[in-house]
Amino acid sequence: MPWKLPIIPIFSTVVILGIIGSFEGYTSSPLYLFNNGTWNNLQTIGISPIEDPALIAVEENSAGYLLFRKANSNNSTPSVVTSSARLNQAVNLTAYNYLNIKISQLLTNVVNSPQIMIGVSTSSTAVSYALSSYIASSGLAVLNIQSLSGVYFIYLKLSVSGVYAGSPGSHIAEITQIFLS
Repeated sequence: MPWKLPIIPIFSTVVILGIIGSFEGYTSSPLYLFNNGTWNNLQTIGISPIEDPALIAVEENSAGYLLFRKANSNNSTPSVVTSSARLNQAVNLTAYNYLNIKISQLLTNVVNSPQIMIGVSTSSTAVSYALSSYIASSGLAVLNIQSLSGVYFIYLKLSVSGVYAGSPGSHIAEITQIFLS
């Protein structure tokens, strides 16, 4: 004999077959992967340098951000210098529309024309990306990933040109959040 439930609104406090609550029909959004120094929703945490020249280092800082910093005392470069890194684990992007990166500082007094790129690729050693976007100021960088489904690595890349100022260790860019929405 089939169950006959009355057609009435069911609220989250109602008990049905011993279960209290309801399924709201959505995924966790935003899904924070990195939030002010804390890694979330990843089995393999951290970030790995992919392209890390002697002039710019990429690291996780104890103050709660991912950091691109000046690595040596050379104060000039002949051309564009880039440094890139990727999250250590690929992430399933299927249920999300946007990849968001919050940049708390992008310092133009240390380098000329700094730009941060966010990108995604199925490759763990990518030199090209399925999608990418650049931002040239502090704030929120948003990459539309609606057209993607499946598992992708998330990449961060800093591009600078011109003369370097400051001493080794000078911060160029500080990233405080990486999240999907």
